[in-house]
Amino acid sequence: MTDFIIVASIWNTIFTFFLFTLALCLFYIAHKSSIVKNRYGGTSTFICACIILFFAFYNNVYGLLEYPFNGFMMWWNAALVGIYLGFAYYIRRVEKKLERNPPPASEEQKKTITMILLDFY
Repeated sequence: MTDFIIVASIWNTIFTFFLFTLALCLFYIAHKSSIVKNRYGGTSTFICACIILFFAFYNNVYGLLEYPFNGFMMWWNAALVGIYLGFAYYIRRVEKKLERNPPPASEEQKKTITMILLDFY
């Protein structure tokens, strides 16, 4: 095996594991959505998880992308994960700030704010 083939197979394996991990996270989110009776959100997330799981199996067997592109996709996905984690951290900080200093609101507004915050979990 040449170095090119080894590097290409390493990136392909990492991409496959990333897709499997993403599918597992989406299955977890779909399960949580069904618990809070968000049927539409849970169903659409479950369908997306099944599609990503199919792509993970397909990438494992045949490969979705050639060498330079699958490595690029992993760097792009790492950047997006960093952005998403930063946004989740920001939402947690906003939630804790709202818990410490709740804004004066009616009961209907409190329910709306609670439902918006629950959608991020």
